[in-house]
Amino acid sequence: MIELFKEKMGIIQTLGNPGLRDRHWEKISEIVGFPIRPSPDLTLQKIIDMNLDEYIPKFEQLSEAASKEHSLEKNLEKMKVEWAEMMFQIVPYRY
Repeated sequence: MIELFKEKMGIIQTLGNPGLRDRHWEKISEIVGFPIRPSPDLTLQKIIDMNLDEYIPKFEQLSEAASKEHSLEKNLEKMKVEWAEMMFQIVPYRY
């Protein structure tokens, strides 16, 4: 059973990426040819039953891009918090 589960790790890691946003899910839907969105009803078993294995390479590209975007978004939010209280004083240089 573990070996069977290991075979599905690609799809699990790719579509389980927390960085996937609506725009990524739209592209995933375009790739597979039908709407697919994360929801409480979308279970791992349902994804496995969809036989999406042939699309994994395309999903991996999207997931990798989503991960990078997610990392940038998190860093941007962190910078916003760190710089929120920062005050810059401007003084005349020369007249």
